Amino acid sequence: MSSAFYKKVANHILSCHAQDLPDLRGATILLPNNHVAQPLAQALSAAANLPALLLPQMVTLNDWAQTLPPDTLIQPDTQRITALYQALRERRWFADADLWSLSRELLGLMDDLTRHHIALPESADEFSEQLAEVYQARNGQSMQFEARVVHELWYAMAAGGELDGVRAYQQRLALLAQRVDAPLYMLLASDLAAPEQHFLEACRARVPVTVFDLREMVADAPDCALLSRALQYAGESADLRSDAVLLQKAPDAALTHRLRLFGAHSLEQEARAAEVQVRRWLVAGKQGIALVAQDRLVARRVRALLERAGVLVRDETGWTFSTLAVSTVLMRWLDALQSDFYYQDLLDLLKSPFIFSDQAAQQRKQAV
Repeated sequence: MSSAFYKKVANHILSCHAQDLPDLRGATILLPNNHVAQPLAQALSAAANLPALLLPQMVTLNDWAQTLPPDTLIQPDTQRITALYQALRERRWFADADLWSLSRELLGLMDDLTRHHIALPESADEFSEQLAEVYQARNGQSMQFEARVVHELWYAMAAGGELDGVRAYQQRLALLAQRVDAPLYMLLASDLAAPEQHFLEACRARVPVTVFDLREMVADAPDCALLSRALQYAGESADLRSDAVLLQKAPDAALTHRLRLFGAHSLEQEARAAEVQVRRWLVAGKQGIALVAQDRLVARRVRALLERAGVLVRDETGWTFSTLAVSTVLMRWLDALQSDFYYQDLLDLLKSPFIFSDQAAQQRKQAV
C-alpha cells in the first residue's frame, strides 16, 4: 500500500470528523494487519496539519474481538485433535492411515463448516444426498462412507458443549456488534468470512460504516495493470528472463524502474544476489530494508553472508523442527506412539544418540 492510498484514507476520515478535530478518538479503524497502523497514523497527522492530534483506535478485527471474554471455556485445538484421534481409533474406520494427519484435516473441515455457518442435517443419508447433488456425483458407497465419517464426528464433537476457537470468535463478534457506538472504518485487503460480514451488517444498523477496499484502490492506481500482468505471467512461466522482457515493453511505466526479476540457478546464487543487493542499498543510503523469505535455507544463508560483511540482520522467520537434528528423535517418538510401538519404529527411536545418551555408545548399540 503506497503513501497515496494512506493519504486518500486519511483525507476521507478527516473530512468526516472535521468538527471533532483534533480529537479522533470517537472513531475506530479496522486494519488488515498491524503493520498498517504506523503509516496510516503518519498520514492522518500530515493531512490534519495540527500541532497535536488524538488518533482514533486502530486495531485488527481479531484483536478487537479478543478484548471480550467468551461466555464459556474455549476448548483448545490440541484437545479437539486428540478427541478426533480417539474417535477415529475407536471406530477403526482407517486401519492403516495416519490418524493424526486425518484428525487435523477433519478439524480444519469442521472449522470451515462453522466459519461459513453450515449446519449438517440430522441424518447421514440426507447429508450424503446433499454431497452427491453438490458435486454432481453418484451417491455410491464411498460417498456414503465419507458422509458418515464427517456427519458422525461432527455431532460427536458438538456434543461436548464447549466452545472451539471459531465459535468463540463468532460469539465475540456478536457481542462486539452490540456494543459498537462509534463510526467504523475498515481497510479491506481480502474477502471477509461470513461471521465478519454479519458483524459489519450488524454494525451498519447502529453506526456509520465505511469500507476502503484496497484491491479496488490498487486497480485504479497507475502501473497496476502492468504489475498484474507481470505477476500473472510470472506464475505461468518457468523462465524469469521472459518476465523481465514483459516489463521492458513499457519503458515509460514507473514500475519498470522499481521492479527487477533475477533468475537464480541455485539457492547459493539466490542468497548471494540478495546479499549484494542489500549492500548496494546500504551504500546508497537506504536504511529500511526488508527481505521476504520464501525459503528458510536461503534466508539463513543471506543472514550469514550479510553478518560476515558486518551487516546485522533481525531474523524473524523463526526455526522449524525440520532444521534441528533433535527433531528426528521427536518424530520417531511420535511414530512409535502412533504405531503402538511397532518394533521397527521402536528400533529407529532407540538407535538415536539422543536416547539414553548417558550410556556408552557401544552399550547402547549392543542393547538395541
